[in-house]
Amino acid sequence: MPPVADRETFLSQHLEKVDRSAEDSCPICHEPYSDSHPAVRIIKIDNCNHVFGHECLEAWLKSGQQNSATCPMCRALLFGEALESESEQEQQPPQNGAGSDEEVGSLLEELRGLQEDLGIPELSAWAAEQDQEWGWLEEYNEVYNDSESSD
Repeated sequence: MPPVADRETFLSQHLEKVDRSAEDSCPICHEPYSDSHPAVRIIKIDNCNHVFGHECLEAWLKSGQQNSATCPMCRALLFGEALESESEQEQQPPQNGAGSDEEVGSLLEELRGLQEDLGIPELSAWAAEQDQEWGWLEEYNEVYNDSESSD
């Protein structure tokens, strides 16, 4: 079954209480299960039926951190829409937020300095590869070379 639309629906319809011995412990907090720390199993989610302490799982799901809509063990999506995979994120050009051009320029300047100081030709190859993919190195070089020639 695919993930549900929201966290509250997941918490109310996709957990079942599980009787666990006190010898078993929650994989999130590592505390033994007890009456005050009951175990719950994830149900009705494809390929996931992991068991956690109810409060620990709820805290994880409500944390709002990256992957908090997933199972803490197997990362199966429990509710909401799937996040983009890392490979999809890597293929997208960086967003032009405030200061991003300055940050890129500063980092390139640091890389150029390291390349010269350490004599590492791989940095040039990497920079050329990044330029082919994102197209910002040529523009930076023009600005950088113009500023050096005006000094």
